[in-house]
Amino acid sequence: MRSTIEKIMGLVTGSDCNIKLKLNLELMERGLDGEGLVDDRVWVIKTHFPERYMSARYGAHRAIMAVRSPMDCITSLFHMIGSGTHDCSIAEEDFAKNLEDWQAWVTQESVLWYEYHKFWLDQKDVPIHIIRYEDLKDRQEDVMIDLMKFMLMVPNIEGTYIEAIIKKSMEVGEGKQVYKPRAGKVGANMKFFTESQLREISIAAGKILKNFGYYHLVEPSQKAEENVPKWIRNYNEKTLQALCKNIQDKKPIGKPIVMNDPNGLLRPGKGTREPRSTGEFTHLRKVCTVVGKSQFSDEAVKEAL
Repeated sequence: MRSTIEKIMGLVTGSDCNIKLKLNLELMERGLDGEGLVDDRVWVIKTHFPERYMSARYGAHRAIMAVRSPMDCITSLFHMIGSGTHDCSIAEEDFAKNLEDWQAWVTQESVLWYEYHKFWLDQKDVPIHIIRYEDLKDRQEDVMIDLMKFMLMVPNIEGTYIEAIIKKSMEVGEGKQVYKPRAGKVGANMKFFTESQLREISIAAGKILKNFGYYHLVEPSQKAEENVPKWIRNYNEKTLQALCKNIQDKKPIGKPIVMNDPNGLLRPGKGTREPRSTGEFTHLRKVCTVVGKSQFSDEAVKEAL
């Protein structure tokens, strides 16, 4: 999504990562020029807070919450932990060979998926715009038009130059690709989950699953919504209306939240920067088969993970 925003706006996006780390530096060298920037030189800043935090603190006045099916999120991160890379996968049979670890990972991450999204939805003073990964893949033009209305704080961009740029960018296709990520097909990871694991995810994140349009994935009796889920459409529309009204009335658009405040970290442990226990799963790198070759240097991968 960052590269799409940069292509449309002609502005770099930032992140609160530490560019002294080799992997982050390589991301910057590959085209994400705003890596490590959190000041007025960038408009949009990528963060994982409060899932984890970095050293840079700054105030966020608005937020774009990018969401994805928990089944795809959980599987993608398991690939990363097992392969020790950001762009390679482990072999499918490794899920069955390491079933105990996979089960523990599903239990841990299903709760964290819920807690992370609940944290942001509870930030009533920070206007938030929600974008689903699935909609960004399937209906990118509509998603980016709605996003630009939120970013520009206007009710409509029809007939404007920015709308023309969005439409043109969709015709041109993908812009610069920092690196080729592992396959991100929607719903391709359902095969790794048992019925009991899907029930576990349903219990852990039921309400948000419903609101985000993922409930049918864990409850087969439920029907999938054909477009952007109604709850998300209504949420984004109410947020935009409130923003536009505050602008019209010359009122503050919201109260900024302090990013990377360690007191806000989800389930912080002593001496850790993450609310999850990834260390106990790193042994998988010794037993899993890595499919593909990472585009990042061995030094970068080792340092980051």
